[in-house]
Amino acid sequence: MSPNVDGQFILMKDDIAHCFDNKGTLLLTIENAYSARISEGYITYSYEYYDEEHNWTLNRLGIYDINKKKNLPVEKIPYPAGIYLFMGESPALDWSAERVTGVKDGKFYVTWNPGYDWWRSRISQIDVDTLEVNEIYADRWCVLRDLNGGYGAITANCFSGHWIGLLSEDGTKEYRADLFELMELCGIPEEVGCSYSPKGYYTNGGWYYNLGEQVVAQLTTDDETKYLLLDFSKAKQEKREARGSYGEASYEMVSNLDDVVVAQYDYIVLSPTGNYLAAMGDDWFYINAKGKIVADYEDCSDFVGNYAMVLEDDGLAYVVDKKFNKLSEGYPADSVFGAKEALGFSKDGKTTLLYVTK
Repeated sequence: MSPNVDGQFILMKDDIAHCFDNKGTLLLTIENAYSARISEGYITYSYEYYDEEHNWTLNRLGIYDINKKKNLPVEKIPYPAGIYLFMGESPALDWSAERVTGVKDGKFYVTWNPGYDWWRSRISQIDVDTLEVNEIYADRWCVLRDLNGGYGAITANCFSGHWIGLLSEDGTKEYRADLFELMELCGIPEEVGCSYSPKGYYTNGGWYYNLGEQVVAQLTTDDETKYLLLDFSKAKQEKREARGSYGEASYEMVSNLDDVVVAQYDYIVLSPTGNYLAAMGDDWFYINAKGKIVADYEDCSDFVGNYAMVLEDDGLAYVVDKKFNKLSEGYPADSVFGAKEALGFSKDGKTTLLYVTK
C-alpha cells in the first residue's frame, strides 16, 4: 500500500497485514487481515474470525491507537440495529465488518453485513475518540470507499439491484446509477455481463474513488474495459426499477444518465488538479471536469501532486504543471508515466524516475 501523508504504510502478504511508520519500524501485525487503513494516528482494520459456536467465518473490527500503542476496546461498540431473517427461518446472529475506511477528521466508516442475511448492509460512522457510533445507512448489500469532498463512492451488488453511486458523509443523500443502463451507454450487451467498480486514484497520501460529486465508473468484460466520467451534481432521481440477479426492486435511481455521463473513453482517472488523464485507443490526453479535451500529447502521465510528465512529438519529455507550463528541460524519451510519488520516462529500455517532493 502507498504511504499516507505521515509516511506510514501497510504491506499485505498471505492475508497478513504489516503496518509500519515512516522509518520502517513495525507498528502492528494483523493476522487474517481483510481490510486495513492507516491515517491520523490510527490503524482501522477488519480481520477474519472463525466462530466455532456457529461454524462460520466473520470479519471482526479493530482500531489501533499508534500513539498509545494499543488496540481500542471495540467490544464497547454496539453492532448495527436490526435483525433480519434468512429464508424466513434463522436470525442473523452476528455482523461482519466487510470494509473499513481510514480515519478522517476523527471519524471512519465501517460497512457491515449480517451473518446470515448477505442481502442487507449497514454503514456506521465511528468516532475514534469517543467510540460513539452513528448508523448512517441501511440498504441492500453495498461497499463504501474512503470519503472525499463530503461523499464516498458506493457500489451495490445484490440480488435486486446493481449500481454505482455516491453516499454523503452523513448518509442523507445518495445517488444511484444503474449498472445495466451504464452498460447500454457503453454498448455492452446485458447478456455479456461485466464487473464494475469506481476507478481509484492516489493523492495526498491516500486512495480515493470520487472527487466531490464526480466518479469514474470502470466496466470490464472479458474483452474490454470502458470508463465513464459521472457528474452526479447534474443528477435527477426518481423511483424506478433497479435490475438485479433475481428480479427488480424500486429505488431512487438517476433518471438522466445522458446528462450525468459527461465523458466516455478507453481510460479515465480523476485528479484534484481538474486535469483528468484519458485515452482513446493509442491517443493519450487530458480532459477537464466537463469531459472536454484540454491538452493532448504523444504520451502523458497522470498528475502526481500538481505535476505531470508529457511527451511531445519531437521525442522530448517534460515536467509540466497543472496549467501545462513546462518546468524542466526536455528528456529524450519513448514513453512517460506517473508512479504515485514519482514521474518517469523510458528511452531504449532504460527507465528514469523523477521524485516529486512537494
